[in-house]
Amino acid sequence: MTRSRAKRGSVMAITRTEFPVQHKFAPMRERWRVSDWRLVFAAVLTQVVTAVALRVMSLDTLIKVAGRGRPIVVWLLRGPESRVVWAIMATSRRLGSFSTCLVRALVAELALSSPQRPLQVRMGVRWSGNVLDGHAWLVDGERVLLGGPVSDEFVVTAALGRAGVGRPSDSYDHGRAHHQ
Repeated sequence: MTRSRAKRGSVMAITRTEFPVQHKFAPMRERWRVSDWRLVFAAVLTQVVTAVALRVMSLDTLIKVAGRGRPIVVWLLRGPESRVVWAIMATSRRLGSFSTCLVRALVAELALSSPQRPLQVRMGVRWSGNVLDGHAWLVDGERVLLGGPVSDEFVVTAALGRAGVGRPSDSYDHGRAHHQ
């Protein structure tokens, strides 16, 4: 915090207070740029639409519809990978049940995947005491882009890429979350 005061005898004292703001994913400025606001708005819009679509249609139907809407999502969430992931994660905390791990992973896959760089949404389960936990995350090869860190306890039950849902054994070792 910095304060600057006018010299003695001046008519007005000027006081300026600065509060540095830190963010977990990216350093924040006091004023966001237009591109930050656009990304945040686009992340909210795509997550809400995806969440509503998941509630009213099957996953197979959503995949087909999302394939046709991919160019719109890519245009809305254009920018560096780190900023797109930041926008999705930053807005997810405010959206509550509209932003589940599956919704976030699907939106990020739509925005960041391309024919040259196919990404994959992995869905897995694990036992946690007497409860079966489910989780979805986005990977580029074996690098987790969103939804991580992922415990090795998760057993991958499905993988979703640009071509649709595949069997876990099609693309990685024994259905585990990571190579062992």
